[in-house]
Amino acid sequence: YLQSSPHISTNETKWLLSRRYWLASIAAGLYAVTRMRSDTATTVVLSATRDPLSEVGTLEIPVGSAFALQPRNLIGVLQRRDQPLRISSHWRAWSLHAWLTLQLRYLVFHGPVTLIVKGCRGVRIERAEKGRSVNQAATIGFSANLAYSSRRSETFVGYLSGKLPLLNDS
Repeated sequence: YLQSSPHISTNETKWLLSRRYWLASIAAGLYAVTRMRSDTATTVVLSATRDPLSEVGTLEIPVGSAFALQPRNLIGVLQRRDQPLRISSHWRAWSLHAWLTLQLRYLVFHGPVTLIVKGCRGVRIERAEKGRSVNQAATIGFSANLAYSSRRSETFVGYLSGKLPLLNDS
C-alpha cells in the first residue's frame, strides 16, 4: 500500500506488528512491514496496488477510546513515539454469538492511535444509534463499548436462495 514516502524519514523493517500477537500478525499479513520514523510532519501516499476494489481510510481512536478491528483490514498505524500502540485480546468462548460467527477472539486497539484500514469499495463509519443491521462481510470493526451481536437476516428466503447470509452483524 505504500506508494511514496519522503527521504527525510527513517525506514526500517519491523518483522511483526506485535510480538505478543505474533500469530494474528502473520495471519493478517502484518509481517515484514515498513516502520517509518520522522522528527517532522511528513506526507506519505498510501493506496491499493494489487486489488482494484480495495480503498484506504483512516480511523482516529482518541485517548481513552478503543476499537475492535479485524486485523485483516489493518494496513498501517500512526502513533507517537512516546505513546506506543496498545493492543488487547478479548475471548468470547462462552458466547453463542461468537460460536455462530466463529469470532471467538477480538483484538482491540486502544487510543491514542490512528488506524489505516482497507475496505472493499471504500471505508465508511456509521453510527450504531438504536441498532443497525450490517452484512458481516462488510464489517471491519466496531467501537469496543458497543453492544455487538448477531441477528438473523431479514428474509429467510434470501438465505435459502443463496443471495443473503444467514446472519448479519447488529
